Amino acid sequence: MDALTKVLDAKERAASHRKPKEEKWKKFYKMYRSYLEEKKEDKSNIFVPYIFGIVEAVVPRLTDTIFRQKPYLRPLPRTTDDIQAAEGMESLLDYQMDKMKMKRKCTEWFKEACMYGPGILKVIWKTRKHKVTERVPKPINNPLDVYESLINGRFEEVEREVKEYDGPDIEVVDIFDFYVDPYAEDIDDARYVIHRSVKSMKHIRSMARKGIYHNIDNIGSGEAPDHEASKRQADIEQATVPMHDDEMVEILEYWENDRVITVANETVIRDEPNPYHHKKIPFVKVVDTQVPKEFWGIGEVEPNEKLQHELNTLRNQRIDNLSLAINNMFLVSSQAGIDPDELVWRPNGIVWTNKPDVREAMQQIGPTNVSPSAYQEEEVAKRDMQETSAVVQYIKGVEPSGEATATEITSLQREANYRFMQKIRNMIDGLERVGELMVAMNQQFVTEEQMVRIGGERSLQWMQPTAEGEGFQFLQISPDDIAGQFDIQVASTALEPNADRQVRRQQLLELLQILTQSTGVPSMKLLEELLKTYDMPVTEEITDEIMQMIQQQPPPEGSPDMPETGQTPDQQGLMQRIMGAVGGG
Repeated sequence: MDALTKVLDAKERAASHRKPKEEKWKKFYKMYRSYLEEKKEDKSNIFVPYIFGIVEAVVPRLTDTIFRQKPYLRPLPRTTDDIQAAEGMESLLDYQMDKMKMKRKCTEWFKEACMYGPGILKVIWKTRKHKVTERVPKPINNPLDVYESLINGRFEEVEREVKEYDGPDIEVVDIFDFYVDPYAEDIDDARYVIHRSVKSMKHIRSMARKGIYHNIDNIGSGEAPDHEASKRQADIEQATVPMHDDEMVEILEYWENDRVITVANETVIRDEPNPYHHKKIPFVKVVDTQVPKEFWGIGEVEPNEKLQHELNTLRNQRIDNLSLAINNMFLVSSQAGIDPDELVWRPNGIVWTNKPDVREAMQQIGPTNVSPSAYQEEEVAKRDMQETSAVVQYIKGVEPSGEATATEITSLQREANYRFMQKIRNMIDGLERVGELMVAMNQQFVTEEQMVRIGGERSLQWMQPTAEGEGFQFLQISPDDIAGQFDIQVASTALEPNADRQVRRQQLLELLQILTQSTGVPSMKLLEELLKTYDMPVTEEITDEIMQMIQQQPPPEGSPDMPETGQTPDQQGLMQRIMGAVGGG
């Protein structure tokens, strides 16, 4: 089987298998965008953006938890020989993730997973260059050059090419442009994946100059390639499908663990072994909710689809009922001599009739006002969606209707956090996989020393900065500094949602208060755990400083007694100083 037939047949099999999912994804996109497909004339057409609120409540909690502190990823040495190299690799990854806008792209990656179920990321090596024009001093080689510079100026404009970035990069893949082996449960066990994209001939010629693409002169015009993002926007009346453009070409990039084939408008322009030494398909999948033995998983929209329709129906029925109640119909006698144009509600309006009793000539008829049960049904629908998604009002920062005690609110938050922790773990698994691919690419392509910038607050054990600035340091990293075997771990010390950390913080404070009642001095171990809930590094210097502050500051005057806990004013003042020391309140 030739390469072209292999790619086209594989795409057809994958597309056929995922077709039902694709139809659902189109609906999910419309629901996220609060687009009502079927609009009724002279009726209410409100789409309550509840699903949008769910997705936008989940994604920030995921990104805030994982990217709360730097470095984002930590290489763990597998042997004692790799300890020093792990520090060099961590510093390099930290710098590269800033350059590739890791947090912003992962936010889009996670959002795709929340909307559709899977989110797909492509990990590649990219070199970005651009041309700049600089004013530089003219070279002085002889006395005539000095004379010329006095007349025409000492500077000249020179154009040069600048390497902006040379390192790993990530690309969020449109789920509609991703095809996978129908038998795969994950990318690791997929026989192949196909990434479809639309690229310009300028891009293709650039890749050919680098020696990556070949045979580009045989690329035919072909049919106008679909641009999936534009098609989705056109479906919700937010854009139009781009007109046919001969400059744009459909690219099918077929990946196996040991091979890559690229097809442009049904012309093979690349067919070679996998260029990466890790010999893996360079894509990573995350899912919002994993379904056993299934590739695609479930997002936040799918389980709430029918409930969103119910919520829209109830809201529109109430509005239609109100509109009909305001604009009632009339029952009019045909012998009353009433002009139909006068049967319109208006200020100080008069309806003339030949009948002596208007009640005999005309009667107002119309629907009764909506019953209170309609409002209750809407609340039931919202509650069902909250139970399905675990996104309760407190999590979205919205004060719910009704009264709830602080204990009840805390309990609700903790229960919701159990669900969120599983979603967070799913995203962590994907991000650590990204880190493994980045490490392998660095060890393959970093062949000379690189200067990287790190935050000035970072303390390094094995590597010494070559220079320092205001709030940052520079490190010179060589290929030997990153050679080793590592396991990748998300580095955040608080892999728990913010609400759960607040609960833990309160528990630690209460325990500190109890111990302080008897000893007068807080437990250092508990104090260290308390610092972690504030995302503060636990170092000997910080804990010593806090203890000195506590010992030097007298308790506040006039502190009220707290007989229900048995805490004295001095002990209460001690706890207040602890809170002030760690920045809490």
